[in-house]
Amino acid sequence: MSEKGTWVVTLRVSENANNKINITNTVTNKNIVLDNLTNIEFLTENSIVAKLKSQFILLDLQTEKQVIIPHVSEFKILNNIICLRDTSGTLALVEVNKGKLNQLLKIDNVVYHSISQDSKKLMFVTLKDSYSVFQLNITDLTTIEVEKLPSMIENIKWSNDGNYTYIKTVDSKLFLLDLNKNKLQEITLRHTNAEYRDIIFMPDNKIFISYVKKRPKTESFIDYVEIWNTKDNNLEFKRNNTIINPEDAEWCVYDIKNKNLNYLNKSHSGFFYNIANSNTLMAVDQIKYKDYTHFTPDISIELFNIQDQSKKFVIERLSNSSNNLSYSPEGTYISYKINNRWNFLNTKSLKTIAINNLEDQQTLVWDNNNQENAYITAKSNIYKISLINGKVSRLTNFSDDIDIQILNIHKEYTNLTSLKYISNKDSLLIKTINKENNYNGLYILHSGKLKVLVEPSSNRIDNVLWNTDYTSVSYTEENYNLPPTLKIFNQGTTRILQESNIPTNLYNWRKQKIINYKNKFNRPLKGVLYYPKNYIEGKKYPMITHIYQIQSDKSNFFEMPNIKSSFNFPLYIENDYFVFFPDTYISDEGPGISALDCINSAISSVLEKEEAINKDKLGIIGNSFGGYETNFIVTQTNLFKAAVSGVAVSSLIWDYFSYSYNYSKPLYWQYENGQLDMRKSFSEDPDKYLNNSPILYAHQVQTPLLSWTGLEDYNVHWEQTRHFFTALKRYDKKHIALFYKGEGHAITDPKKAKDLFLRIKNWFDYYLKGDNSALWITKSENAFTSQTY
Repeated sequence: MSEKGTWVVTLRVSENANNKINITNTVTNKNIVLDNLTNIEFLTENSIVAKLKSQFILLDLQTEKQVIIPHVSEFKILNNIICLRDTSGTLALVEVNKGKLNQLLKIDNVVYHSISQDSKKLMFVTLKDSYSVFQLNITDLTTIEVEKLPSMIENIKWSNDGNYTYIKTVDSKLFLLDLNKNKLQEITLRHTNAEYRDIIFMPDNKIFISYVKKRPKTESFIDYVEIWNTKDNNLEFKRNNTIINPEDAEWCVYDIKNKNLNYLNKSHSGFFYNIANSNTLMAVDQIKYKDYTHFTPDISIELFNIQDQSKKFVIERLSNSSNNLSYSPEGTYISYKINNRWNFLNTKSLKTIAINNLEDQQTLVWDNNNQENAYITAKSNIYKISLINGKVSRLTNFSDDIDIQILNIHKEYTNLTSLKYISNKDSLLIKTINKENNYNGLYILHSGKLKVLVEPSSNRIDNVLWNTDYTSVSYTEENYNLPPTLKIFNQGTTRILQESNIPTNLYNWRKQKIINYKNKFNRPLKGVLYYPKNYIEGKKYPMITHIYQIQSDKSNFFEMPNIKSSFNFPLYIENDYFVFFPDTYISDEGPGISALDCINSAISSVLEKEEAINKDKLGIIGNSFGGYETNFIVTQTNLFKAAVSGVAVSSLIWDYFSYSYNYSKPLYWQYENGQLDMRKSFSEDPDKYLNNSPILYAHQVQTPLLSWTGLEDYNVHWEQTRHFFTALKRYDKKHIALFYKGEGHAITDPKKAKDLFLRIKNWFDYYLKGDNSALWITKSENAFTSQTY
């Protein structure tokens, strides 16, 4: 959206990949349709710049006049000047005057350039006989040659004040450039040929440097044998050489003023992290509690003083998730969550404020305008935290079944921390989702007052954009029977900017019903039932149940008919099927037994509430975890007459004790604290693992089962599908397995995706509708005949 909210840019996606850019005037509804531009930016309120392949385009949105420059590789807006670089290495600075581009400066033979954060300075490198580094003042266009480099630049980064840059060359040399003195100085590390991981400017003119020592390759026994030791807690390195071994990592801080390189003392098995504080780093031990029972191990944290290398304040056994650890934008505070409660540690005073009087604390957002304030979402509301005295102020008054999302936040993530902050003083743009009925609403909280922008409704709100003062807010609304519609809230009124061009006859007949039921432990659950297109009361129709944990939260998503996914419910309801999406919940009995209980209850409830469902023509389908649930369910019940299971686990014990090539670690975590949610190790409760393992009950299967996987799937190892196949073959069950060559956990090749979709539909049509046209099913001993559909 433009700064004042006059124009909004959207992408209209087409099934044939003929995507179009729509630029819509929020006042007049004027709509400009263009080819799929990239790198779109507003130059002024009424003009944009963009790229179309190798062309640079300047477009006046009022007159629709274009200025096109060919052979442009990249561009950047520098206040009222545009920096262009063409494919031949020519760099040009141009200004826009009355819709025309006037060239201010042209530089040939540029092999690299970089622009300061404030857009006032530009560095570029030219290549003639050597690599020459120049500094350009964008304000007065004066150019100064700095020095020559021995090799090509790989990367440049600017300090926040624009007075320094570091330069990393392709041969792993590191230089510091003083832009005021135009002096280039090499920073010499104790290890040559280093592989840099992080180089960050810190406050007070310091540079944090993290690198990995490259060990020389020598021929040894390692070339022909792997040694696996149970004491080794770095098993990731067996398969993934991009992961850093702490033993090879080095950290140092370069003091620009004193020209001093200070190496950090590694007295723990972990890493140092910059927290935007000039004197303090986080020293994180990621090995101490590592036993592969969690996807990311619990960690301990120490505050590390750079100057005297002393350690202060220890946080022991913190759950390692970026959602549990953060730091304020200026590094004054570290925040960490223990037992769902946020704690704020002042890195200077080492005093901690614990927020203990709020239940169910979720997202933490910093106030970048006042570093002594933070916001927390908790118990369906937003609270303001004073970090001076720990005072908690409630800012909203929503009901307890609301999920809150603060939209106007800046996000920065590492593998350890998340930094979320707002820069707009006293303004929070809020989206709410009612967890009971899935209603979406949109609000603005300004100076303590909550204003409704979009009243909560069953329509899903997405793609929210806003101008600088929030007087214009655009968004899309959609539902299962409503394609995404672009709307605008402006000065207190809401209206439609764009409607979908999808023919209404593809969706306006869709009918949905929410089915409520409970598992045997009285936990409330929901399912979403879709009706056949040609539904006639009194007629019976087959029903396919799609299974994958919680699905009712997608009841207001619009889905187009397509054959690019393995299962597309609009195409099935168009072909006179009911389609049912019930929720499942994992109890202490385990994932398989829990799924069976939930599905039995869901099917019983939906049959009771809709008599048009033919109880003798029920099918079930699931992929990944849903495939596992399907595998288990068909070993325990004859309720379904056809089943489809994709990329699914069949043997829990084999999987539990396997080493995952996808995650480069053992899979204990997936079961004890992950998606399978067994909550115990195998040794603690072997019966639970045995009782929930489908392959052990393969002899009980009576439902014809179609399975599929990709032969390069190492997320759920493809051998799981073959294991189940061999078990079902041993017991002479009706089963066909599809193994797609060159595919992984999802089928990405369009031809193979279409093949899978059609085979799945063949399967259900054959067993639920009696359609015998698919010879690969009816003559399964010769499955790969020329006539497949």
